[in-house]
Amino acid sequence: METIFVIGENASLLQTRALVLAKTGAATVCSTPAQLPSKMAETTAGLVVLCHTLKADQRAVIVEKVQTQWPAARVLQVCQRPEEEPHDARVDGWAFGGEPATLLRRAKELLGRTVP
Repeated sequence: METIFVIGENASLLQTRALVLAKTGAATVCSTPAQLPSKMAETTAGLVVLCHTLKADQRAVIVEKVQTQWPAARVLQVCQRPEEEPHDARVDGWAFGGEPATLLRRAKELLGRTVP
């Protein structure tokens, strides 16, 4: 089974996003940046979702780690507002934080799953 890593600073928000993303059929793992190294050692991710609670420098470091350890993993950035669309070319896609349906659709697209 494929795994989606959901990374951010707000534990309750991570859990909410993980529940939405579980509808893709993938397993989900929630992580703060501090927990990430140990959790990355435990499994492989097909998709990494970066929550809007991460600062730009944190996102850059995480993307670098992800690409080093999981070169095939896709990266999805959650943004609060449309003008926050990521400018990092290493990010494969983005979704607005307040729209669970968009988050789910974008995750399915990046995982290569059929989007109804």
